[in-house]
Amino acid sequence: SSMIPLKRIHLLIAALSKIGQPVEWVHFGDGPLMSTLQNQAKDTLSQTSVQYIFKGHVPNEEVLQYYKENHVDVFLNVSETEGVPLSIMEALSFGIPVIATKVGGTGEIVTSGLNGTLLPKDVAPSALSNAIRDMMVQSDEERNTMCRKARESWEKNCSAEKNYRDFYAMVQNR
Repeated sequence: SSMIPLKRIHLLIAALSKIGQPVEWVHFGDGPLMSTLQNQAKDTLSQTSVQYIFKGHVPNEEVLQYYKENHVDVFLNVSETEGVPLSIMEALSFGIPVIATKVGGTGEIVTSGLNGTLLPKDVAPSALSNAIRDMMVQSDEERNTMCRKARESWEKNCSAEKNYRDFYAMVQNR
């Protein structure tokens, strides 16, 4: 995500500082707050077991390739506003569960307990930490089910091919 105020990346840093377990956070994106957030991460996370990587701006194909080649446990989005986030749809397409704030159209594609966790818009860092921890302690069976449901929800609700066919059929039936 862009490193701008409405993406609230500072909340991710604050929440990760409270995890108390080894975590690797990889962030794709840059913006005017990049150096501020890098400094905040250095100051806040240096005494924790959180490893972090700021990839900066990369082409979308590189993000998708990362998903193909690396295990990703969860996709995080704590924006204060959204449309229907393409980044979340992409994560779901790879079977990656999502923790996100219930803003804009996010609630149309993320269902708590099914393919991730929806948090209130005004989420506190401690609540975000708890949601991350809850994902971390899932059994293998729970985790595999949530990953499968993430992919299935993408196929049902987000696949451009399916949505185009459904739209075409709807228009033809008018």
